[in-house]
Amino acid sequence: MNDSMKAQNLARIRDTQRRSRARRKEYMHELEARLRDYEQVGIKASAELQSATRKVLDENRRLRALLHKRGVPDSDIVAAMGGLNDRSYDQFSASAF
Repeated sequence: MNDSMKAQNLARIRDTQRRSRARRKEYMHELEARLRDYEQVGIKASAELQSATRKVLDENRRLRALLHKRGVPDSDIVAAMGGLNDRSYDQFSASAF
């Protein structure tokens, strides 16, 4: 192999390496953008879930109050809810947020 061929070969190798680095860099940027998108979707889903949970907890509080107003004893409510009494319900409500 003469010097000219060696120089051409080295130039080709450098060019291939440069293009490979550029592709890898672009791929990393794409992955980072996808990660940011997924994080935003996760944040939105979490906020929606928290909102729905708040609504359910509020509805449950109102339903319990209505049951109390209609004279349903706490023991019947606890039994119907599978043993979830007011204290554990309130603790869950407080810890949910």
